[in-house]
Amino acid sequence: MTMVLIAGGIDLSLGYTVGITSIIAGMLVKSWGVSVLPSVLLTVLVGAVIGFCNGYIIQKIKVPAFITTLGTGYIIYGIAQIISRGDVVNRLPEDFNAIGATEILFLPSTVYIALLIAVICYFVLHKSIFGRTLMAFGFNERASFLSGINIDKLNISVYVVNGILAAIVGILMTIRVNCAQPNMGGANFTFEVITAAIVGGTSLFGGIGSVVGSVFGVLIIKMIENCVNLKYI
Repeated sequence: MTMVLIAGGIDLSLGYTVGITSIIAGMLVKSWGVSVLPSVLLTVLVGAVIGFCNGYIIQKIKVPAFITTLGTGYIIYGIAQIISRGDVVNRLPEDFNAIGATEILFLPSTVYIALLIAVICYFVLHKSIFGRTLMAFGFNERASFLSGINIDKLNISVYVVNGILAAIVGILMTIRVNCAQPNMGGANFTFEVITAAIVGGTSLFGGIGSVVGSVFGVLIIKMIENCVNLKYI
């Protein structure tokens, strides 16, 4: 979400993308008997397609990001309910759960996957031409266009990346609870992610933000949640 916000956009379909990728991953490995690697790749592809659709509608058809992603979010949620028939898929195969449940140095592999993704995003956003171009685009879209930047390709790419990351989150959350469900994520998850990014210093108006700040934003939000929960136990 940080990259989308830096680009001056927003993705309200994020939580629903997590939900549909959760149920797709669960049905692939459990109901349809597809092996783990193809299931993961197909699930990530679904996330990429959703991101591409969002980016294309926003950048090419010029529908505002708020309206586009809100609409696609509800469509995605409806599709997830239809293909799952409103039910959950539990007791997932052990080899699928091993992706995120394997312990390494007393920590689940999910933690290391999240750290790896954060490091990759950091270098992409702060140490690459793509990242600097994205910052410029978010700060001033018109100036970026006049300087020769392919703003259509750039903005669509940002939403594709966001969709891929949402799919990975859907897979990891499914592994965490050992259950795939269409309600995974949802609107609450989306707004929690946006809040964490803003707390971490990312601007809603684009052009400003960092991966490190967003990581600290997530930690702060989770610390507050845990404190509130402990207070009322």
